[in-house]
Amino acid sequence: MVEREKRRIAILRSAIEVFSQNGFYKSKIEEIAKNAGVGKGTIYHYFESKNQLFEEMIKYSIEIYSEDIIKVIKKNLDTREKILSFFKYHVKISHNYENVLQSILNQSRSDDMMRHCLLKFKAGLYKLIEQIIKEGIANAELREDLDVGIAVCSIIGTINQYSMKKVYYKKMNHDDLKLEILVNELLKGLK
Repeated sequence: MVEREKRRIAILRSAIEVFSQNGFYKSKIEEIAKNAGVGKGTIYHYFESKNQLFEEMIKYSIEIYSEDIIKVIKKNLDTREKILSFFKYHVKISHNYENVLQSILNQSRSDDMMRHCLLKFKAGLYKLIEQIIKEGIANAELREDLDVGIAVCSIIGTINQYSMKKVYYKKMNHDDLKLEILVNELLKGLK
């Protein structure tokens, strides 16, 4: 990797950390720079503004999230284990980056580019879960007559609502969640 790209990624990773701790409005470019081991001015060689840095950080985060989910799907696991691994990863990310996720949701309400980025991510996530469901049907782990679209929406909706309730509202640690029970209950309707 070229030195310039390494520095850009270091800045983006630092931004993830700082925005996660402080949220968008309380985060300072100085803190992001210090955390990345660069000067404040260096950040502006890569990003025109705090908004652009935030937007690029979101794109980078979505890429990383998607790559990690693809790794889970590519593992030689059965359908239940893939869904459970997805749930665990999603809840862990939701818990660890709560402030960034909240900023993304807030920003996507008023920013067309952010909304487009989020919709693109959701479409990609939908396709990944769809792939798990189709493999489960092909491997006779799930019902043959299963409506794939409804199954995908059920899985995504379940994990979003469950993680929101447990991680955001009840402030539980993601390790304390009963995800195995949740996945087992969800799969009862899909088998």
